[in-house]
Parts: sequence; C-alpha cells; structure tokens
Amino acid sequence: MGASVGIGALIMGVTLLSIFAVASTMLTNQIQVAIEVTEPKVSKQPEVTLSAAKDSGALTGTKVTVTATGEDYPAGTLVFTLGGGESCDTLPAGTYTVEPDELFTVEFNPDANAGTFTINDGEYWAFSDVYVWYDTNGDGLGDPTPGGGLITPILVNINGMTLESQVADETNTRINSVGGSPPYSSSWNAADTFIDVTFTGNMVDATDGDIGPDISISTAIQAGAIDVITITDDGAGCTAVPSVDAQAGGTGAAFNVEMQFDVTFDLTNDGDATLPIDEIFVSLDDENTAAVEEPTVLSDSYSTSGYIFPGETISVTIDQNSGAVHTRIAISSHGASVGAAL
Repeated sequence: MGASVGIGALIMGVTLLSIFAVASTMLTNQIQVAIEVTEPKVSKQPEVTLSAAKDSGALTGTKVTVTATGEDYPAGTLVFTLGGGESCDTLPAGTYTVEPDELFTVEFNPDANAGTFTINDGEYWAFSDVYVWYDTNGDGLGDPTPGGGLITPILVNINGMTLESQVADETNTRINSVGGSPPYSSSWNAADTFIDVTFTGNMVDATDGDIGPDISISTAIQAGAIDVITITDDGAGCTAVPSVDAQAGGTGAAFNVEMQFDVTFDLTNDGDATLPIDEIFVSLDDENTAAVEEPTVLSDSYSTSGYIFPGETISVTIDQNSGAVHTRIAISSHGASVGAAL
C-alpha cells in the first residue's frame, strides 16, 4: 500500500514538472515575440511596396486675391485653367463682382418743342448723392437743397441761355469742374442737346428731380473693375496650381492663387520582419527647383504606430499644407529603396 502511494506521487510529480516545462517554454516564446516586436532587428533588406502616391492640392489661406483690378469686366465667374497633363479631381470655383462705371444720358428738351423748353430757377436733377440745379437769374440763390441723401450740389448758371445745346454745354462744364469721389465725368459734343455722364462705382440711378418733361434721363450699367472675389469651392486633388482669370469682356485683371499641397501614399511591408517606422526615410523633389529635399523620418508624419508589421499597409500623409509642388517620392530603409511619380 505504501509503495503504491509512493509510485503515484512520483508519477504526479513528473506530470506536474512536464506541465511546468511546457508553460515555461510558452512563456519564454511569448517573451521572445514581445522582445522582437518592441525591439525588432532588421537583419536583411526590407521588402516594401509604395503605391497610390499623389501630391494633391486645394485652395487655402486667402485663396484667390486680385493683384490688378482691370477694367470693362462684367460681373461673372472665375475661370480656372490647368496646363497640359495637369488635373484636379475637382477644379476650384468662384465668382466676382465688379465696381461698374454707370453711364447715363441727360437730354434737354427731348421732344424738341421749339420755344417751349423751360427750366425754372432752382429746378434740379440728381444722381448718386449729387444734385444738379439751375440758376436762371445768375444770383446764386434758389438752391433747392432737396435732401433725401442728396448732399452735393452742382450749380449751373444758365442766365440768358435759350438753347438746349447751351444748357447742355454749361451743365457738362460744371459737372467736370466738380469731379467727385467716387469720380464722375461728363462729355458733350458741340451743338448736342444732351450730355453723357459716367459715374465710377455703384450709383443710385439718376432721376429727373423736379424738372419734369424738359429733360430725359436714360441709364445703362457698364462693366467695370474687378471688386470682390467669392470662392464657392476650394477644389481638390489638384496636381498643379491652376491659373485664374475673369470671363471675357474686360482687360488687365490679374489674380494670385494660394494653394496647399499634401503628399499621400500607401506603404506595404512585403517582407517577413517587423519594420520600425522611425527607420524609414522619405525624400521628395521640388518641381520648381528640381532639387531633392532633405530626407525626413517617416515617424515625423506618421505616429499612429511605431512599426509596420509583415503584410501590413499604412496610408500616410506628409508635407501637409505645403505650398511646394512635388513630382517624385522615394522611400528608403536599411538598403531598400522604392520610388514613384506623384
């Protein structure tokens, strides 16, 4: 009986030792795997694949600014244009307003009723904040001060004048002598019974005031200088900075485009060893200078994980918000090097 108990205990002890040995071996293996992951040793040249590399841009900052306002443009839509071989996933878009020159014509005695043309002392017509009033007595009295935002008087002395052309000539002279801000000017051809007045800016339409049928005013909005830019779409995926212009019709406008570029790519570890990200280097070229920029460590841009495990693919964005345009990218690590066009 005693011998049986002893043999049983011996068998149990050997069994327990075997279990402990297996557990110890498993634990050692687990520790070794953990060490290899946390302190990987790259003993041979890595195998990596670079794919989906792209340098894409979109408008940023002030986006589009006017460097020359030009003239004679109608309000419209900005025209973005790319050079040959360049593209955008989505072109930027925007509109612009203009500060127009407003042209209106004032005709005196439009019905050409000989002998019935009459402008009374103190009568006026108006445009913007200006009112043009007539002194038929030559005494400078009788300013109508019409109010309603009309604060700039232009006195026209027509004492002794009986012809429409005389009144037109004197009105033209007085308007040009005052000028104004925003500027306005008048033109008149000898013996004409009308004047053409050009006003720069957004003008309140001219009115005949209290003169009535003895004058006729016709207004036409003219094109003008580029004023306010409104961007409606920043665009996306542009491979180059597009040029921009206003729609046809004017001349002399110029614009500056501000665009940011991000380099994106996928990197796959095709080998059987874990690759530390801080041992991977990225080089880019500069399209403008053709120079290769100083390599940077991938971990500076990609900090999600410290390693790329075998078979893993990571998606990376670098050179964020850069104004530089790149055409090629190269990845190097432990003697391995891959490159791609952007």
